[in-house]
Amino acid sequence: MIKKHLIGHHINNGFFAGMDDGIATLDDKAIARNIVVFNAKTLTVVWHGASFENGRYMVQGLEQDVEYILMIRDYKKDKEMFGYDYIKPSTELTVTEQVQLWQQWQAV
Repeated sequence: MIKKHLIGHHINNGFFAGMDDGIATLDDKAIARNIVVFNAKTLTVVWHGASFENGRYMVQGLEQDVEYILMIRDYKKDKEMFGYDYIKPSTELTVTEQVQLWQQWQAV
């Protein structure tokens, strides 16, 4: 489900997307795993969900000037968690383009 996050009258268009080399993998194979995004300063959970079986994921509505921690957890406990610390979201795509990309992934 895609949610639009509003602050004042502005839609936050920052996002993280698991695509290309950024998909969730285990032993070089795409996997579905839990994903949690924290505000890096406050450690508040701002999003949690999971990747698809093809490893793709999308976290939308993030503030572009805020740093985050993105953590992928292996709920099967086969491997240690993997994470990115102090990362800023991409703003390369508009919210409309993010929705279009998400819809393309649903069709695959």
